[in-house]
Amino acid sequence: MKQLLYHCETIFCTLKILQVDFNHSNSVVNSIQMTKKPGSILVVDDDEDILLTTKVVLKKQFGNILTETDPARVFQHIRKGVVDVILLDMNFKAGATSGKEGLEWLKKIIKEQGT
Repeated sequence: MKQLLYHCETIFCTLKILQVDFNHSNSVVNSIQMTKKPGSILVVDDDEDILLTTKVVLKKQFGNILTETDPARVFQHIRKGVVDVILLDMNFKAGATSGKEGLEWLKKIIKEQGT
């Protein structure tokens, strides 16, 4: 559960989802404006819980959230031209922690984008 919450916090911080309007006179949050942004995000992770949580969190702010458990399926989305951003897990094999797998998939994705 801690890992799941960490991923959610990272997504919130990285994508700057919330736009906050502060009341400068007393430094209290005056209002929170949440509007959906255009674009399509593909989340690739072998953990279904991470995919579901990420989709729920991002769906509030972004129009189209796609998920995949198999990084090989990323190329289908790229070829269709429906992906603006890819959030890619770095480890897909059980017990893997080096991140090498994710880097290899990233190289393949970049190569595909060039074609």
